[in-house]
Amino acid sequence: MKNLISTLALTLVSTQAHAVYAPNWERPVLEADMKLIQTHLGFEKVSDVKLTLTRRDIGILVPNSKYTGIQITYLNADNMGQSRRASYTLKITQAEKDGCGSTTYYAQLNRDHSANPKEIGARYNISLTDHSERICKDLRLFRWEAQVRQGYGWCGTMDSTMELGGNPESVITIQTLESSKTHSIRSLNVPLTDPIYQ
Repeated sequence: MKNLISTLALTLVSTQAHAVYAPNWERPVLEADMKLIQTHLGFEKVSDVKLTLTRRDIGILVPNSKYTGIQITYLNADNMGQSRRASYTLKITQAEKDGCGSTTYYAQLNRDHSANPKEIGARYNISLTDHSERICKDLRLFRWEAQVRQGYGWCGTMDSTMELGGNPESVITIQTLESSKTHSIRSLNVPLTDPIYQ
């Protein structure tokens, strides 16, 4: 009996040792390397774009959303040919599900989580349509379709824009104390139908 109790106690301690509780961390859940479909103005020299859907350990979800944020990273070349990596975290402010089961997430820059909020100007928005649960039989080239808009002023005619498409993969992260889903560290190719994301 002592051995059984010791084994249970050791298991509990080791499970907690691999757990992380980080209420302000935008935990990556799904990510995709995105293909550039169309670019305009300031995004014409962009490359290596990645989008990630994130979820906070403690966060308020908008209706129809399982996620709290969208992260975008990309390389952007200047006129001298030098590239720098841009990385921003945007807060999901709205989510809509259509009759076919696709969900569109609307996100805007949350200046509290931007590395350099002055750098990207007055407006930075992403709309990401996720077709992963789509039931209609129309063919979609990508499971994710996204539009990114950056600009200043009222009319938006001089905004930089890019249209993207990609196919997401699950991201496995260190488990949380609340969910205890898994404790691997780096991204793995886990099918989207995996029960940990249902």
